[in-house]
Amino acid sequence: MRPLLAAVCLAVAGSAPLPENAGADYFPLRDGAEYRYKGTFEGRHYDNRLVVKAFANDDVKGFYFQQIDDKGPGSVLAGNSFGLGAFSVEERGLSTLPASFVDKIDGLKAADRQLLLAYPLKTGAMTAVTSGKLNLQVTVVGPEAVEVPAGKFECVKLSVEEVWPDKRYQGYVWLARGVGVVKRQYATGRIDELVEHKAPK
Repeated sequence: MRPLLAAVCLAVAGSAPLPENAGADYFPLRDGAEYRYKGTFEGRHYDNRLVVKAFANDDVKGFYFQQIDDKGPGSVLAGNSFGLGAFSVEERGLSTLPASFVDKIDGLKAADRQLLLAYPLKTGAMTAVTSGKLNLQVTVVGPEAVEVPAGKFECVKLSVEEVWPDKRYQGYVWLARGVGVVKRQYATGRIDELVEHKAPK
């Protein structure tokens, strides 16, 4: 039997307003939380398991998503959503820090933080972060209901555009209150949908 998750997601539905004070609860970062996604692309299917890991060094603390497979945790940070690899929650909103591998986490600095989502979330709000030649533009589209294998969610939808010197790639992310990413549409056309979410004990 599929678990049903009662949650609210942020996505687009015309001009409907977002819930008041929509913020960190739409992208909760809890050490030990687990996510399982089903990915579909050009007739192929993927099983994607992620676990949230907390980190702290002398300068900054935050979280990252680590890929889990049959051999255990991987060394590459999982691009669960729309950031640069690692995340930090601040009073102003959600920040991201550039990191591609687990062994690079200890070297992150507070100065590396870039604002990814300003809280409270507001329809039309846009932020941009950079890493090397990549400029990542995130726009809050608005509220939208989505249905995935884990259940039905009222969401906040984000537009995520990757801008490179010679190309632009458009994708989307749907966030659910108390859960986080329940659906992601990549620029390639691949779609990942949440199958299961386990909160830490």
